[in-house]
Amino acid sequence: SDTKATASLAVASAALAPEPIKYRRSESLANFIAKAPDETATALDLWRWRVAVFIESNAMRGIIVTAIIANSIIVGFYANGHIADDIYDGMDTVFAVFFCSEIGLKLFGFGPKIYFSDAWNVYDFVIVSFAVIEDIISFLDLDTTVARMIRVLRVFRFFRLVAAFQSLNKLVVALYVSVLEVAWVGVLATLLLYM
Repeated sequence: SDTKATASLAVASAALAPEPIKYRRSESLANFIAKAPDETATALDLWRWRVAVFIESNAMRGIIVTAIIANSIIVGFYANGHIADDIYDGMDTVFAVFFCSEIGLKLFGFGPKIYFSDAWNVYDFVIVSFAVIEDIISFLDLDTTVARMIRVLRVFRFFRLVAAFQSLNKLVVALYVSVLEVAWVGVLATLLLYM
């Protein structure tokens, strides 16, 4: 009787337990991680694989997602005038170094061919590159118009979260496909209207 109660309690708590977060990975990244180097691999190949496994681990992905959220919140506070320019510049530089390190580790681990085969990695690379360009322009006190134009692109940093979560990625892809279908319906309606 006690074992049945314990078993049913275990089943009930397993059913109520939250589903673990599923991070999105492209097929090429997942294949690279899944295949450990064999004994003929060089020490460099083994280190590259270990770095790739580390940077794509759930713990590291959680840290990266937390940094993206924190960076987005700080950008929001700065945009509303709640953070001074000097403090924001320092915090932004810390985030830029963190995200550059993430990209550097991924490039080392996966290699450029596999890294850039994932469209979201290309997106990350472009967004972080703009952040670095913005920091360089601010540091060198160059043309503020260009810096302001690049600063507008900070809004797109938040969309890096779409790249991280599998379910959010599916939702955005479905939305994109739906918008394309609605556009074709609009074209058809326009043709029917003016025929």
